[in-house]
Amino acid sequence: MINGNTRDWQPGANNLRPHHTPDEIIASEKIITDRKEFRFSLRRNRGGEFVRVDEIRGPARNTIIIPAEAIVDFQVVLEKLSHSVKAV
Repeated sequence: MINGNTRDWQPGANNLRPHHTPDEIIASEKIITDRKEFRFSLRRNRGGEFVRVDEIRGPARNTIIIPAEAIVDFQVVLEKLSHSVKAV
């Protein structure tokens, strides 16, 4: 399970920025490939629900946020692309 840690978050510390409430993590999954780790977490905050995708390779981290209303669109695109990938 992903614990939702980010570089500026420390357990037990006062991690709240002014007018900021932490995201509630509803569910999470992880994929590990050759040299990368992908963390997917369904989250909720004052703005609504979204999926956060973290790509981690060594100390480098890239993140994208997918709003809940776009999750099905992403799923459709990934499904289409997966049919184009040649089996290894």
